[in-house]
Amino acid sequence: MIRANHVGDWGTQFGMLIAYLEKVQNEHADEMELSDLEQFYREAKRHYDEDAEFAERARAYVVKLQGGDDYCLKMWRKLVDITMAQNQKTYQRLNVTLTEDDVMGESLYNAMLPGIVADLKAKGLAVESEGATVVFLDEYKNKDGDPMGVIIQKKDGGYLYTTTDIACAKYRYETLGADRVLYYIDSRQHQHLMQAWTIVRKAGYVPESVSLEHHMFRHDAGQGRQAVQNPFRRHHQAV
Repeated sequence: MIRANHVGDWGTQFGMLIAYLEKVQNEHADEMELSDLEQFYREAKRHYDEDAEFAERARAYVVKLQGGDDYCLKMWRKLVDITMAQNQKTYQRLNVTLTEDDVMGESLYNAMLPGIVADLKAKGLAVESEGATVVFLDEYKNKDGDPMGVIIQKKDGGYLYTTTDIACAKYRYETLGADRVLYYIDSRQHQHLMQAWTIVRKAGYVPESVSLEHHMFRHDAGQGRQAVQNPFRRHHQAV
């Protein structure tokens, strides 16, 4: 068995976090505790929601980060290192046996994403729609009864969680040689996973003989529906 701690160390939220880290210019970031980080995330989200210029800069940073921009990668690495160090302390207190060696975060699959999008286009599964790249799934209908569109690349060039999870499943089968993949993720992610896996099967990335299983648990809303969660807590997976 291969344990994979699929931490949310990549994605659209990091544009917001990088922009806020830049804004506060915190020279003592390495000394921040987890409680400080939670407040940091909340403040970043507040600025994103209330400041249009900040939000535009954050969206631009997402694209730059995904494209390998040195400045954005440096800021991203600082945020990742701080948060993972604090998470590891939490694991130890709770007797969670995951280690740094078990981390296979979302950033691992970034290099695969352009190829995934290009391949889905070549196979006729993905099409351009209003500037974005979309896979329309007959298995899922919108409120008008039409096939639901699943965006895999935004019109600004950024990728989404679905694209990452498609690449992740492909990696688990092709690179790790998995014949059964168990995802331990909260119940809110179920439709997202089912859509990603539908695309994975249609593209031939993972054969039907390989079991993809979602083992759900209930989400604890904690401070309420509007609470901003640490993005690294997205989910864990086991292969």
